[in-house]
Amino acid sequence: MKLVVIGASHHLTPLDIRERLAIPKSRLPEVLQGLQLAVPSVESVLLSTCNRTEWYVAAPSDQIADAEGWIVDCFARQAELTVDQLQPYLFQLADQAATEHLFRVASSLDSMVIGESQIISQVREAYDEAAKSQRLLPAVHSWFQKAVAVAKAVATETALHRHRVSVPSVAISGFAADIFETLTDKRILLIGAGQIAEETLVYLRDHGVRSVHLVNRTASHATELAERFDGTAHPWDDLTNQIQMADLVVSTTGSTHQIVDLATFQKLYQKRRQRPLLVLDLAIPRDFEPGIADLPNVYLYTIDDLKAQCQRNLRMREKELPKAEELVRQHVARFQQEWNLRHSVPAIQQLRDRTDEIKQEELTRLLNKIPDLTPDLRKELEIAFDRLVNKILHRPLTSLRAEAKSGQPQQLADSLKRLFQLND
Repeated sequence: MKLVVIGASHHLTPLDIRERLAIPKSRLPEVLQGLQLAVPSVESVLLSTCNRTEWYVAAPSDQIADAEGWIVDCFARQAELTVDQLQPYLFQLADQAATEHLFRVASSLDSMVIGESQIISQVREAYDEAAKSQRLLPAVHSWFQKAVAVAKAVATETALHRHRVSVPSVAISGFAADIFETLTDKRILLIGAGQIAEETLVYLRDHGVRSVHLVNRTASHATELAERFDGTAHPWDDLTNQIQMADLVVSTTGSTHQIVDLATFQKLYQKRRQRPLLVLDLAIPRDFEPGIADLPNVYLYTIDDLKAQCQRNLRMREKELPKAEELVRQHVARFQQEWNLRHSVPAIQQLRDRTDEIKQEELTRLLNKIPDLTPDLRKELEIAFDRLVNKILHRPLTSLRAEAKSGQPQQLADSLKRLFQLND
């Protein structure tokens, strides 16, 4: 069984490609089931966030190439690009490198905002969605359970998460200070009512903001958040009016298309009379048409504009990074040993079963030829046959276990299967 991750992230892939690759939550069951129908033995988890779309796959060695090809084709169709056009923006990792990547992602070491707390929930949700959409997933279950455990270890054994940090907190603290002296007297509008919106509300509450307004397509979600954070919920039809009155807009919807185009914005812009407006578009795909940024006194920033602020956040946390990275490396090494041993067990068991079968056949044949043996002699012969088989198997099995601990046992296991004609 091989472990592979294929995907695109903020490290390599520009925003315009990432937003084309983003797969809405409503489509996750369809695409996950599509892969399993195409490659029946595959197990997979699809993680799609504002900074990454990554497909984590466990599949038999002889089927992994088919799974990889299907995934790349799926990404190309989603992005409406050819495979050749898309390939430069994708990365692919296998086995230990894939495990290290997953553990670093879950621990927020691969996040744009190092130490942010949202990613672990997103990893859990991605696994839960995969478990609902596919058949039994024993391989990726152990993979993702370990990733969650590693994330908890990093959170508890280092100070990386000591000061609460999130994408919206970095965005607001980084950009708002350049435009407003304070946010306490400003009217804030949140578009969307998901987890990023909740993180935004926590930050605003902790910094004394008093005027918070929410708009969401599902009104009940906005109302529930507004009640928890002393805000005011408004109907979706009131969106343009709320933008017109706002000083700061934070948009975090899961919409598959822009919700505010330039023409719509220009109409409300005239009524603002050049009053400054800061728009933090943290959605993927983007909620606001980029051309809006060209209007005077409108400051529109996207998720990729956060990079400079994230570097500042990274410098604040760099003392804890070596400890966190070392924790991840230790857990990766332990997981890889356990994984290799686990997937060597079938070959070991098959070899033992086959040799035991041959031993029993030959012992029975011999004992039938000398029926007058005493019980003690019969016992001695049985012990001698057992010792002979164990001595023959000792070295190949020792080599297989050692290879599992130190590296990749698959090649040696496959050789043993061919030599002894063992079945999968």
